[in-house]
Amino acid sequence: MKRPVLIGVIVLQLLLMGAAFVGGRMMAEQDRRGGRQPIAAQLPSQLPKEPMAGSGSVQKVQSNIITLSQGRGGGGGPGGGGQGSSSSNSGLEVAVSADTKIYSSASSGGGQGMQSSGQTQTQAQVQEAKLADIKVGNQIMVWGTKNGSRITAEVIYVQGQSSFGPPVG
Repeated sequence: MKRPVLIGVIVLQLLLMGAAFVGGRMMAEQDRRGGRQPIAAQLPSQLPKEPMAGSGSVQKVQSNIITLSQGRGGGGGPGGGGQGSSSSNSGLEVAVSADTKIYSSASSGGGQGMQSSGQTQTQAQVQEAKLADIKVGNQIMVWGTKNGSRITAEVIYVQGQSSFGPPVG
């Protein structure tokens, strides 16, 4: 009589452990999808898949050079903090050429931008832009070749229009 009860308890314990494991994985997946940076996970398909060379807030646009502020820890990665200490406002320079592709977010709130796969995730939509469309205060992401504190841009993505505060310049 004790043997069937013991087998029943073991089977019940295995079922509960399996349910706890599956539930934990489902909660982790939900947290990952509902994270703090859904834009980073759902970049527009026109943008490169490889990691970006730099990003930041536009400080200055002069000729074909964009200067970015490096407010998030320098943006240059490890070993990038040795130069530029003579100026407290040293930033990352982005060189724009005629071959640079520039995109800006097309946040028009229409239903066309929605692409779902069972959930309510949206795929950001972009439109082609020009260097003249990049303004002080815009947040941009840059893909290209990085050499020290300068990036030769291949692709620039302007994340949004600057709707906060007066230009800094």
